[in-house]
Amino acid sequence: MKVTVVDRLIRHNIALFQHLMRRQLEKKQRFNELLQRTYRAYINCETGELSFQDLGKGWKSVLLFFSEKDGEFEVNDVDNETCFDCSKLNEKAMKVMVDTLKTMSGVCAEPPQRRKIENIVRNLIELEIELPLGDSDPMHAAWHSIDRYHAEYLLEKAAVGTYLFRKGEFASQLEEQLNEESIQPVVCITVTYRGWEGKIAEKIIVFRNGDWLFYDDDPDLEGECYSTLNELIATQEDLFRLPLKN
Repeated sequence: MKVTVVDRLIRHNIALFQHLMRRQLEKKQRFNELLQRTYRAYINCETGELSFQDLGKGWKSVLLFFSEKDGEFEVNDVDNETCFDCSKLNEKAMKVMVDTLKTMSGVCAEPPQRRKIENIVRNLIELEIELPLGDSDPMHAAWHSIDRYHAEYLLEKAAVGTYLFRKGEFASQLEEQLNEESIQPVVCITVTYRGWEGKIAEKIIVFRNGDWLFYDDDPDLEGECYSTLNELIATQEDLFRLPLKN
């Protein structure tokens, strides 16, 4: 199932929990072992951002769990597992938290007769969260579901600086590798372009925690980050001049 989540924080929260579960599944190997316990989580009292690491002051510790009875994801206080004290959260944080739980519950919903832990976990893990690309986003117009051979064919007679986005084999492998170690979920995208002297070349773009950067063989991803794809592409305007529309 594919879903586009417009709000950045809600998208981040869901992807983070999904990422945690995928990593645990690699160790446990069984769906029904993942949601039979609560998860110790932390909510930013100002923004509603979710974390599974204690980041100290300004974060409220909570228990995140799935209620088979109600068919919903819920949170409770660590010291009181029957209720949730929201007094420390401001209005924005409360809304983000509630909308995160509603969205996760909605996309994982099952009728009562199928409301088993393994079904809920499978729905969440297999969920594909697509980036919300607007009409002004270069990836919106220049995304191509093709392999390297087809990309070279399309760019062969294009002007120097023409580029397109796709999911290359190396990007897929790199994404899997980075996600094995990263606390935050990572998305890797291939940008294939016609460079100087007519050569077809590629770069890997990484999206993590709301930031975009070019991959430069650094698994720690400490390169310069940008808040939008447009800003990232603009830093290489000598290479990326014209998107090849789909």
